[in-house]
Amino acid sequence: MMERSFPLPVHVDIRISSGTNPSSSSANGYHPLAASELLFVASRIRTLRLAGLRSDILHVLNRLRSPSSKLETLSLSIYDSGGPSVYLPASLFGGNDKAAPNLHRLAFATDTCIRAPLWLLGGITDFTTGADMTLLELLETLRAMPQLQILRVQHCRAAWDEDAARLEGGPVTLPHLRLVSFRDTTPRRFVLLIPRIDAPPTVRRHLFWRSWAVASWERWSGMLNAMRAFIPRDSVFGARDGGLCAARVMGGPARGSFSVWSRSAAASGWGGEGEVDALFLFRIDWKGSPVDPRGETTLLEHSSPFFHLGGLCTHLPAMRVEHLTIEPEPEQAVNTPTVHWESLLRALGSVQSLRLGKRIGISSTLLHIVVSASDTVLPHLQKLYIVQCEVRCAAQVPQDGVVPWNLTRFGHAGPGRGVGNELVTLVRGRVGLEVVLVDCGVDEETLDELRKHAQVSVEE
Repeated sequence: MMERSFPLPVHVDIRISSGTNPSSSSANGYHPLAASELLFVASRIRTLRLAGLRSDILHVLNRLRSPSSKLETLSLSIYDSGGPSVYLPASLFGGNDKAAPNLHRLAFATDTCIRAPLWLLGGITDFTTGADMTLLELLETLRAMPQLQILRVQHCRAAWDEDAARLEGGPVTLPHLRLVSFRDTTPRRFVLLIPRIDAPPTVRRHLFWRSWAVASWERWSGMLNAMRAFIPRDSVFGARDGGLCAARVMGGPARGSFSVWSRSAAASGWGGEGEVDALFLFRIDWKGSPVDPRGETTLLEHSSPFFHLGGLCTHLPAMRVEHLTIEPEPEQAVNTPTVHWESLLRALGSVQSLRLGKRIGISSTLLHIVVSASDTVLPHLQKLYIVQCEVRCAAQVPQDGVVPWNLTRFGHAGPGRGVGNELVTLVRGRVGLEVVLVDCGVDEETLDELRKHAQVSVEE
C-alpha cells in the first residue's frame, strides 16, 4: 500500500509496542521493527505521530536517518513518564539542518522532558510540550526557536525556581510569536514565564487554569495581581477598550468554566471569535467539584470554584466587563441557590450586554435577580439576549380558581414561573432596554406586551 501510493505524501500515526509489557498502555501496537519497515517512505512523510514506550520510540527514530523534505509535523507521545530526559537521535533524518527543511510543528505529549537536536528546532513555528520541564530548560529550548509563532505548554508539574531563572540572563527574544497558551493547575508558572519572553505587543497570552476546589482566592492574590502587566491597556487615550471586557460562565457547580478576556488582537469583536483572538484570556474550569448535596448556601471548607466566582472577580485586575454570556448545563446550574448567581452578577456591575442561553429555568432565575435588585445588580444593562427559550407568560391563578384574562396575567411572578413573566417585569422597570430573542418560542400576546416597553427583535 505504501509503495502503490507513490509519489503522494503520507500521514503516519503509529502506536508502537515491543510486547514486553502486555499490561502497559502501549500494548497491541506495531512492533518497533515492523514500524521501522513502514517508515521506509521517510522522504514522503508529511505528518509523523508516534506513541509508545520511550525505548520503542527511540528504536524507531534511530532508524529514521534519511532526509525528509516533506515532513511538516512531528508528534511524540511517551507512555512511561518520569525518569531522565529523552534525547532524540543526533542522526535523525540525516542529522543536519537540511534534513527536514519544512518541519514547522513539533509536539511532545508526555510528562518526560524530550530534548531535540538544536538543528531540528531552528525552523519550528508551532511548539507544544506537556513535559515536566524546568523553567531554565524551557527557556533554553525557546532560544533555539527564533521562528516560533505558537507556544503551548500543557500540564507542566516541574518545580520552577524563580531565583535560578532570575540569574539565568535576559529574556528570550521571539519576534514572530503570536500566541502563548498555558494549561496548568496554578497560575504561578504562567506568571513566571511571560515576563521572560520578549515578544511583539500583539502576542496573545492565554491561561487555562484547572481547579477542583477552593476555599478562597487569597493564596493566589499576588499571582492574579501580577497578571495586570499582561492585560492590554487602552489602545489610545480615551478609548476605554483596555482591560478585561468580556466574560462567559458555562456549566454549574459540579462542572463548568469561567472565562474573562480582553479585546481581540485583530478587532474589538465580542463573539466567540473574540475569545479565541483575545490579546489576554483567563479561564478557570472545574470538573467533579464538591457540592453540598443539600443545596444550602453554607459552603464546604473547600468547594467548587463556581461558588467563589464573585470573589474571583474582585481579585482579577483591570475588570471592565461589559459583555457577559451565561450558558448553563442542565439541572446542576438551575438548582444552584440564587445567592451565588447574585454574588457573581453584583461583582460584574459594569455589564451592558447580557446573553442568557438555552435553559428556561436558569434564565428565569437570573432575570428574577436582576428584576428584584435592579438598582444594584447590572445597573448599566442596555442589551439583553435570550437564546433558545420559551418566552411565554404563565397565567397567575387566584384563589377562586378563575384565570385572569388579557394583560392581567403579565404581573410579576417569582423565579420559575416563566421567562415571559420575568422579562415583562424587567422591561417595564428598565427604560430603553433592548431585547433580542434568538431562536425563541414567543406568543404574540407576550411579544406585544414586551414591545410596549422595550425595543424587541426576534432572530433565528
